[in-house]
Amino acid sequence: GYMLQRHVINLIMMKSIFLTLILTFGLDMMLINFNIALFTADVRSITTWYSGISLEIGGVRLPYTRILVFGVALALTFALHSFLKWSRTGRAIRATAQDPRAAHVMGVDTNEIYAVTFALGAAMAGAAGSLISVVYAFSPVIGDPLTLKSFVIVILGGLGNIFGVVLAGMFLGVTENLISAFGNPGYSDAVSFGLLVVVLVLRPTGFLGRRSYATDRA
Repeated sequence: GYMLQRHVINLIMMKSIFLTLILTFGLDMMLINFNIALFTADVRSITTWYSGISLEIGGVRLPYTRILVFGVALALTFALHSFLKWSRTGRAIRATAQDPRAAHVMGVDTNEIYAVTFALGAAMAGAAGSLISVVYAFSPVIGDPLTLKSFVIVILGGLGNIFGVVLAGMFLGVTENLISAFGNPGYSDAVSFGLLVVVLVLRPTGFLGRRSYATDRA
């Protein structure tokens, strides 16, 4: 992720957002087809020794795999929040996100920060993929639907607000499971994007987002 951002994406990202979108979409297609050629498109799954064990509370069974995935995901999220909030590199990332020119004037190497940020994103995506693989079946084409779902969650939670994203992820997950349990499971994705439209109309900043980074506290 670091090398890709530093030596490829950084070269065009300041020219046009559309070029960046086209480039990353092309890279996505290349990676998918590379994985299909290397691993085939067969759907696979990972079964751990504790996959069939559940914790029963009040008649509700909670699989240990899902409890573990939830706990690790929360730990990674709060670790990322702490890194962005308290570390020198994290403050540089937030400063570059708010105003790249001002950050550059203050001595921040914005090209380096872009690369480090992309590397962090790639690492978090890799961790998420590892967690998903023990809960759901997977194949080389599983990434696109999850990318769209993560986009919805980020918008619902509010750009730049990690706690908002956690809240939005839980809200969306509970909503989709209620739809699957009491309605038609095929409508779960429709509900996700329906909620996105409603939130964009009623509260464009998301659950915990702000109208401007300038109004955020240091």
